[in-house]
Amino acid sequence: MKESGAVRTMENGGWYDIADPDINDLMQTASKLNYQLNYGDATRDALEIKQQLFGKADKSNMIFLPIKVATGQHTYLGRGAMINYDCDLMDQGRIEIGERTLIGPHCQLITIYHPLHAGSRSLGKVKTRPIKIGADCWIGAGVTIMGGVELGNKTIVGAGAVVTKSFPDGSVIIGGNPAQYIRNTDDQHSDIPEDAFKASEIRYDVKQRLNIGERVQVAAMTLPPNTRGGHWGFQGTNDAVISVSRDGSVTATGVGTAQVRLTFVQPNFEQVLTEAIDFTVSASRPTTSVAHPSWRLVD
Repeated sequence: MKESGAVRTMENGGWYDIADPDINDLMQTASKLNYQLNYGDATRDALEIKQQLFGKADKSNMIFLPIKVATGQHTYLGRGAMINYDCDLMDQGRIEIGERTLIGPHCQLITIYHPLHAGSRSLGKVKTRPIKIGADCWIGAGVTIMGGVELGNKTIVGAGAVVTKSFPDGSVIIGGNPAQYIRNTDDQHSDIPEDAFKASEIRYDVKQRLNIGERVQVAAMTLPPNTRGGHWGFQGTNDAVISVSRDGSVTATGVGTAQVRLTFVQPNFEQVLTEAIDFTVSASRPTTSVAHPSWRLVD
């Protein structure tokens, strides 16, 4: 959407008239897109609506609904940034949310600023102050961030805090009303035990009785998704019966029995897990399409 001079003035922090028709059109459009995103539109894809609403957003951005966005066009989401449900982004001014930053539920980001002088407020002139949140931040539930605030990378804001000033250096924990410095974060040591990233068992669910010419795919998946540093291997024991590709595709080539040896290696833990899948192949050819199997690794 092409922005007018009044809309650019609003985004960039100049004084503007709240009754300006171009600004009203922008906010009316945002209101309609909010409704479509929150309540669904059978004729449009949710990602398409999200990308039209926000200044920058893609499929890596998880947004839990409902959400309220004043213009949308002035909110820019870094890759992997997440917004939890029931947040209110008053983005008349520019809001930047860094990569992988997490915004908790019920948060408010407010860029709009009214004159302190009562008589001036009645004239309908307002201005905006930008909000910039760095990468890898965690904004707790119910936080309010006021215009003009900049938070550096890896900042943590405690639940319920009201942030009225900047903490641009990052790697700190802040909280309270108004938010104050509490302590530095520990960026060297994880508070998640190493074993939480370690796989302990392979489970699979795959069709094991095949006909000549039939093919099944062993999907290489790991659960939980944060299993660290692993890679898969697939090896058949009898090429005359089954052919096994490097990506786990199994094709029945001859009558008999064979195995596929499944290997999951985690170098960081000096760990190797193995599992054998038995296959039996008969001479009759399949008459129907074969559903893809699935299997998983659990901790």
